[in-house]
Amino acid sequence: MINELRENIEEEIEIIFKMRTLQRQLEIATGKQKESYERSFDSLKQQLRILNDSVPSLLAGISPVKKLEGGGLKGAYPTHDSLSGLKNLSRANLSPTHSKIVLKSKGSKVMKDEEDQRFVTIDPADKERFEQELGIYGVSLKKLKKLEKSKKTGEEKPSQIAGISNKIFSGVSEGIAPSFGSLKDDLKKANLRFSISTYLSIAIFVSILVFLGSLVLWIILMIIGVLGILHIWIPFVLTLACVTGFYLYPASEKGSVGKRIADELPFVTIHMAAIAGSNLEPTRIFKIIASSPEYPTVGLEMKKIVNQVEVYGYDLVSALRNATKSTPNRRLADLFSGLSTNIVSGGDLKDYLEKKADNFLRDYKLERKRYTSLAETFMDIYISVMITAPLILVVMLIIMNVTGLSIGLSFPVAMGLIIGIVVLINIIFLIALEVKQPRV
Repeated sequence: MINELRENIEEEIEIIFKMRTLQRQLEIATGKQKESYERSFDSLKQQLRILNDSVPSLLAGISPVKKLEGGGLKGAYPTHDSLSGLKNLSRANLSPTHSKIVLKSKGSKVMKDEEDQRFVTIDPADKERFEQELGIYGVSLKKLKKLEKSKKTGEEKPSQIAGISNKIFSGVSEGIAPSFGSLKDDLKKANLRFSISTYLSIAIFVSILVFLGSLVLWIILMIIGVLGILHIWIPFVLTLACVTGFYLYPASEKGSVGKRIADELPFVTIHMAAIAGSNLEPTRIFKIIASSPEYPTVGLEMKKIVNQVEVYGYDLVSALRNATKSTPNRRLADLFSGLSTNIVSGGDLKDYLEKKADNFLRDYKLERKRYTSLAETFMDIYISVMITAPLILVVMLIIMNVTGLSIGLSFPVAMGLIIGIVVLINIIFLIALEVKQPRV
């Protein structure tokens, strides 16, 4: 029985180590991954309870006193009757993955090919429940592996066009890259996964393709008589538009990222304040936010800080100060700056985050109220300009057409002109609403 007890204790120690690992993962896990970790943790807890319940029975079969012949010290050594309750104990063969269980009765010999496998001794009444918990644990592990695999397969693959562009134009782009300092900053703040030289290589490569493609198209159209020699400007205009688009895109994306950060920031700060209340090490706060799918944009900014600490070896304060310079949102930069100052001075992190959360939430509500009022004004103008005015114009055109009056345009042309104006004004309204959306 000493060997059986030792095996059970070794398995309990193994289970405790697994529970500690799962507990650390639970602190940063979210969604389906968190559910799988919780099921695995509960299953290990039940296994540990079953093994603990088997200890008294095993101890009952152990005695340091040698049995005496003909009586004497009766009961000091466990008799046949006292061991009768242990005869039905089972040994559960645990495979390394805990996915299969082979039950063996007590006293059976372990085969040579099973000598590297682990065994525990449990009461037969708990056999079925123990097997069930092992099955639950195995299923949870499989789900976790699938989730991790799906995450790996969902990672971004290297861009083929970037590779081709670098091979052809890397020398040129590296030479002109110092002249595009502002573009480099925009690329970083927009979280675009390209270096300035790679981005310039792509821009040159695509612009040349656009020029050659439009030039070939112009030649074909000129041969068939659709365009003339005077339309040679078309390839150059299209190429210029392509170059301009590449130059302006990072700045536009930076503004979009800043807006998304502004939308998430009040709720991220509330979450950070709640985590700080549990007295976790400050770096853990950024890890939890970075791994949360609820804050995809701010999460990227938090990952920058975590990477600087864990990969590049910066201390947290230096990482926060670096992140202050690279974030596209002013208020997030202020939050990072305040956090670094708070950590250096030894202030109350939870209190600071709660105050910042209140400020951000109040500003968020004010911005939304302003935008709502502006949208109501736009709605009134839209109803007047886009619904009432076209109806009146159409009715006037019908009346004029019936009465024989003329405005110098045929009825179909006038209707087409009205429809074109309506479409144009709709586009202008959409652009104005997009521009006027809250950007903090």
